Amino acid sequence: MKTTLVIVAALALSACGLIEPRNNAAPHIGEPVPPQLEQVAPSADARVVRIARVDAREHLRHAVLTRSQDGELIPDPVWRWSTTPDRYLAEFLPLIASSLSEVRVEETIEATELRITLTAFDLVPGDQPQVNAAALVTTISPAGSSETHRVSVSLPAPEAKPRAVSETMSQVLVELCRQILSP
Repeated sequence: MKTTLVIVAALALSACGLIEPRNNAAPHIGEPVPPQLEQVAPSADARVVRIARVDAREHLRHAVLTRSQDGELIPDPVWRWSTTPDRYLAEFLPLIASSLSEVRVEETIEATELRITLTAFDLVPGDQPQVNAAALVTTISPAGSSETHRVSVSLPAPEAKPRAVSETMSQVLVELCRQILSP
């Protein structure tokens, strides 16, 4: 009886347009794939950091953004993120950190705190497509002093096709993480 009621309710909601059929869902662009990097032991004088927060500006949360030749950001009418770009960055950061000898990630109060806000993650289409990413990084020392700086990366994509863009996005995220984690 419950199953029949659920089916009838789903059909009714679908007919009212409140549930979008799966076949009308926007396609997702290929996800950036974390690289397989060799882990290295941190050096004795490695910078100890704690990744306190990774988030993104609101405009990055839904559609893949393309940047027009005059710099305007335009939500792609077709492609959507399968997860938000800040989650990709949060996934990449510890992986990249484990491949760098000059940094060690620890959940300790004595570590320098990193607060990261992804401010750009977009595709510039055209004859030579590019993937851009930028972030604001606030570092807070154990003593409480803070400093904010901007890091950015732009790399050419071999073509504006999902697989090539996804691979370039992965490379951009790796380089962005290295800049975020560097002292």
